[in-house]
Amino acid sequence: MSKNRVSFKQILDLIESLPGEQQESLIDIIKKRLVDLRRVELAQSIKEARAEYKKGNVKSGSVGDLMKDLRKGLNMIEFHVLIEKEGKLYSALCLELNVASQGRTLIEAEKNIREAITLYLEDVYEARDEKNFIPRPAPVSEWLKYFKKDAENLKAIIKNRNIKPRYKEVVVG
Repeated sequence: MSKNRVSFKQILDLIESLPGEQQESLIDIIKKRLVDLRRVELAQSIKEARAEYKKGNVKSGSVGDLMKDLRKGLNMIEFHVLIEKEGKLYSALCLELNVASQGRTLIEAEKNIREAITLYLEDVYEARDEKNFIPRPAPVSEWLKYFKKDAENLKAIIKNRNIKPRYKEVVVG
């Protein structure tokens, strides 16, 4: 049995042809179905979380406990940070999270970007919105600036110390 395909525009035209009261009833029905769908998704998410907990892949605790662990772990996570002098200030941008900060000195800019990253991650974890905001990459142009400067620095190190580079291969595909 073949199904007839109906375009979204056709559906909207059909809905608009209904009397206002029926349109409102349809909105109520759709809202209730969306609530039911969210309940099913939430139940599935809880089921998956419990399974991960039983496997030992998840720790229980408060948001405060999570943030303590996160602060400890931030020292081990490597973020790419682009720092540029702009007038009298230094601007700092975390490329993985598109989080920015600034400071009057280079040291202050580094301190401020660490704090900005921590606060950003705290907010995202408290809102339980990691999926939408981690990672949240900065524009490609900023990444290119970072890697261009990184390559210049590496070239200077090799040239000044007469270091023979070691190669790390990455196979894609």
